[in-house]
Amino acid sequence: MDKKNNIIKYFILIKCIFLFTIDISFALSTNELLNRKRKEAEIKELVPNIYKSIVLLTKDSSLNIKDSDILRYSTAIAYSSKKNKINPLLMVSIIYVESEFFHKKSLIEGVSDYSIAQINYHVWSKEYSKIRNSPLNKEKLFKNQIYAINKMGEILKYKKSLYSKEKEWYLSYHSRTKKYRDIYRVKLKKVFDTLIKNGFDLNFI
Repeated sequence: MDKKNNIIKYFILIKCIFLFTIDISFALSTNELLNRKRKEAEIKELVPNIYKSIVLLTKDSSLNIKDSDILRYSTAIAYSSKKNKINPLLMVSIIYVESEFFHKKSLIEGVSDYSIAQINYHVWSKEYSKIRNSPLNKEKLFKNQIYAINKMGEILKYKKSLYSKEKEWYLSYHSRTKKYRDIYRVKLKKVFDTLIKNGFDLNFI
């Protein structure tokens, strides 16, 4: 009789463990889903402000950037900035200085800076291994602006980790040479001033 009772208790215990495991799995999957939805909502909240900043900076441009492209870039910047914990308006400012958000302007013969983010492939094809195990995709970097913006965020995150003690760590995105950093600082300051003048909060300065 005791043996039978022990067998019954054993199966009850197994059933309880099984049900508990299902409950835990469901709770985890539910939490993961809620976290994902929360992050997506936070990213969507960033898009309008990013969009407005790009429109402001490019409104007087003769480059005729499509509104649909600005929206795509805004969404990509929102995602990349959130993922890599970089201020989205810093990304906007850097891209504007680099290319004014116009891809064809970056297609300069003999220069290996690709995309609106002006990522130097020859430099980062080697350096990128310090960030990710997978290499940079040269073709995607050249043709896919969304891919490039995502990689830009990762590069900025990496640069920030290296030079976090420097107030203007982001200047290293362009160069570590003082001469070129000084020129870049002046260009970025003009963009920062324009954004601040129009009510944008640049808390990273």
